[in-house]
Amino acid sequence: MSRVTSADFLGGLRWIDGAPLVVEAYRAAIFAAALDAVGADGRPRYNLVLTGRAKKNWKSADLVLAALFALVGNDSPGGNQCYLLANDEGQAGDDLTLAKKLIAANPLLHERLAVKQKLVTRRDGRGFLMILPAQDVAGAHGKTYRFCGFDDIHAYRTWDLLEAMQLDPTRPDAQQWI
Repeated sequence: MSRVTSADFLGGLRWIDGAPLVVEAYRAAIFAAALDAVGADGRPRYNLVLTGRAKKNWKSADLVLAALFALVGNDSPGGNQCYLLANDEGQAGDDLTLAKKLIAANPLLHERLAVKQKLVTRRDGRGFLMILPAQDVAGAHGKTYRFCGFDDIHAYRTWDLLEAMQLDPTRPDAQQWI
């Protein structure tokens, strides 16, 4: 079975205004290295992706795009559970709002995903995209996932949330994107 690449996924998307999504070469290289590189065993080459750029350079948008790719790009044997964590519920809501707008602008996403208030689910029941505020460390423990994205970690005061959301060793395709 062939895998969907990030370039195939992103190349078929439109931005929220309906125009074709433009992904600059440096961003495409990040997506390819982070999401497409897999070993012979099918495991991602990288389970931790650390991306940093100046302000207003698509960091949050790329985090949301990576989460959507993890949600629908390739099926995971354990399900495609995806989390987006941000400093507070408002910022996490901004990430979810962007995901919802991208889904609305893209018929291929819209037909595969159902949008709810604080959640996006796959219509086939095999995954979801959920937001979590960084303050809920206790509620974050014990989660297993295909993808976990952390937005703006510079405001985190401790390592507690990163510890709570550690990769599940039983999920060979689990990835974190910071």
